[in-house]
Amino acid sequence: MLAVATVVTEVQVELTQVEVAELQIKEQEKQRVLGFIPNFYVTYIHDAAPLTPKQKFKLAFKSTTDPVTFLGVGFLAGLEQAADDFGGYGQGAEGYAKRFGASYADVVAGTFIGSAILPSLLKQDPRYF
Repeated sequence: MLAVATVVTEVQVELTQVEVAELQIKEQEKQRVLGFIPNFYVTYIHDAAPLTPKQKFKLAFKSTTDPVTFLGVGFLAGLEQAADDFGGYGQGAEGYAKRFGASYADVVAGTFIGSAILPSLLKQDPRYF
């Protein structure tokens, strides 16, 4: 009599770290302070999956193209226009457009350098935990 050994096959289905990070980013992109201010760089998961450089740039792009970012820059440019800060830009629509462009370029450069380029080079996560 021959004994037949039982065979146990175990299959584990898991997401890769990149896929988990993508899902976490999707949740972060829904976060807003007071219901409208973007809060994309905060995660409430203490052991969040690390972001790839591509994901860091994608998150920075999402942050800089958010409508509230444009409204904030427009408001700041309006305050600078009213106070005649940076007088070299002049007044009127042209002066406002120059102030808006300079302020938006500052936001974009700061966000990409501080939240995408340097964290990618230094292998750091730009999010707050």
